[in-house]
Amino acid sequence: MNRYLLRSAIVAALGGLLFGFDTAVIAGATSALTSLFQLTPGMLGFTVSAALWGTVLGSMLPLVFKWLGFDPGYASSPFVATFVDVTGIIIYFSIARIYLRL
Repeated sequence: MNRYLLRSAIVAALGGLLFGFDTAVIAGATSALTSLFQLTPGMLGFTVSAALWGTVLGSMLPLVFKWLGFDPGYASSPFVATFVDVTGIIIYFSIARIYLRL
C-alpha cells in the first residue's frame, strides 16, 4: 500500500470522527437550546444547520489559507481567538439571562 494513500485514509478517518463528534455535541444540545431560548422548530433547524456549516467551513479554513499562500497555523489563530471570545460572551450573557430571569 502506498504511504500517501494510507496517510490520506487516516486523516480522512480522523476528520470524519471529529465531524461526527461535532454533530453529536450539537444534537445533544438541541433540547437545552430549545428550552433555554424558546426556539421554534424552524429556528432550531436554522441554529443546528448554522452550527454544522460553521464546523465544515471552519475545518476548511487552513486549506483556503494554504491555497492563498499563507501559513495555515498563523492565519487560523485570529479566527480561533474570535471563536473563543464570542463563545465566552454568549455563555456569559446566557448565564446572566438565567440569573436575571430576562
